[in-house]
Amino acid sequence: MKKNKPRMRVGFALIELLVVTVMLSVVCLALYSTFASGARIWQRVNRMSLNEDVNILFDRFASDIRNSIVFTGLRFTGTESRFELPTLVMSPSLGAQIPGTVAYAYADNTLTRSQADYSQIYQGMSGALRPVMTGMGSCRFAYYLYDEEVKEYVWVDEWTRQDLPLAIRMELTVGQDDDKESFTKTVSLPLGGARTKKTKDKND
Repeated sequence: MKKNKPRMRVGFALIELLVVTVMLSVVCLALYSTFASGARIWQRVNRMSLNEDVNILFDRFASDIRNSIVFTGLRFTGTESRFELPTLVMSPSLGAQIPGTVAYAYADNTLTRSQADYSQIYQGMSGALRPVMTGMGSCRFAYYLYDEEVKEYVWVDEWTRQDLPLAIRMELTVGQDDDKESFTKTVSLPLGGARTKKTKDKND
């Protein structure tokens, strides 16, 4: 009488499959937690860097506006995407602050700043154009004034008057969709509402 040979085990038993499945789940969960933590840290670092960039931009913006002046031959102009401000600028040739203009302009997701001192303006030269922030979602400027007709203070998107606005507001967004962040900076002009001497003389 022949004895049956013991069968060789083929494949995994159910309990082994369950153990392997649980182990794989634990490993996948650990990997996911690691990647999620890394992504959160990366987002936090980027947000901190973004806030620093915006703060530096706002500090420069506020400094330019607070140094604004009323000077014959230099006129303030402003639209929703660009403004040019008579202010004190550092002259490369003289090594000192003298009257000039500073312009901020937004186009193609980039905010640029340019400046020219009075001697450059007199010679018809344009100031060096430098980007101050790139990858922006939007940027717009508004100007604060007292409307004599309605007897109220209002914000306008375009400046057509001869005097300086009472304040300038910059509104910008950075990022896209869920990561979009908005920032606003409003700075008052010390000489806001003051007219140039030339304009005053004409009205007298």
